Amino acid sequence: MEALRKKADDLFFEACRKKYGERCLICGRLYDKAHHFFCKGMFQHLRYDLDNGVNLCMTHHSMIHQTGEKKVVENQIIEIRGKDWFNDLRRRANNMPHSFKSKKWYQDNITRLKEYICEKNQEEKN
Repeated sequence: MEALRKKADDLFFEACRKKYGERCLICGRLYDKAHHFFCKGMFQHLRYDLDNGVNLCMTHHSMIHQTGEKKVVENQIIEIRGKDWFNDLRRRANNMPHSFKSKKWYQDNITRLKEYICEKNQEEKN
């Protein structure tokens, strides 16, 4: 199961790069990696939801996880992405399915993320 999680995690970060580019949403510097707006520990069902991914530079990512300025950065993200995005994502966060994190759940997410990446790769070629 650990190998599936790792593969899905890698695909999630790749898909976020394809969807949002390689720049921090807030400042435009090169991003460090995708941040899960609703933390993957408490909202594991959103772990591979691309709407929950936010590309952040090391500075803004550190502000969330290390400096206690999480609310400041979250408010900036909501301002940029919009209230509709936030309200929809919050609704999904609060509707946790009864079962997830099974082998099938990981496999389904891997398939979905691979398809998204392939679609974006095709768009880039055209």
